Amino acid sequence: MKTRQKILEASAATFGHRPNATLDDVAAEADVSRITVIRHFKTKDDLLLETSAYCVESFDTVVAASQDDTIATLERVRQLLLRFAQLGNHYWFLLRATSVNEAEHESALKAQLNAVEALVKKAQDEGVLRPDLPAGWLACLIDFYAMAVSSASERGVVAARDLESLAWDTFLNGVQSASPS
Repeated sequence: MKTRQKILEASAATFGHRPNATLDDVAAEADVSRITVIRHFKTKDDLLLETSAYCVESFDTVVAASQDDTIATLERVRQLLLRFAQLGNHYWFLLRATSVNEAEHESALKAQLNAVEALVKKAQDEGVLRPDLPAGWLACLIDFYAMAVSSASERGVVAARDLESLAWDTFLNGVQSASPS
């Protein structure tokens, strides 16, 4: 990974979990010097703005990959959820970073959600996801499951090796016991 990308990833992780962090904190997370961070990004605001764009682009890449019609629709939904889960710090950054111009990326984020919703609707039409649930609801759940993977990983409440299968199984089967009391 190139230095600039390392800094952007560190910025997403640092500011996503600690919005009041400093450039020193980002440098420590990226395992580079503060001077290296400043060489790439003149100010904290510059870093926040570019990190925001980087996060949106990362989600765009995942959504674009989910459009591959050569892969079965349900598998595309699974891959989307699991790839989104790998972007946990990006979610937290976009939710928590306070100096980011959210309006700048709003249309891109809406387009991503619309693409996910269309994929879910296709899976419903094929009979592999429940058709009685709104497609938009399921599209939002994919985001929330991805965030759950990130949070569970961060907190250490689920073994790393089990995170992806647990997220997918819970998405498909819910949380109700097989024999409710």
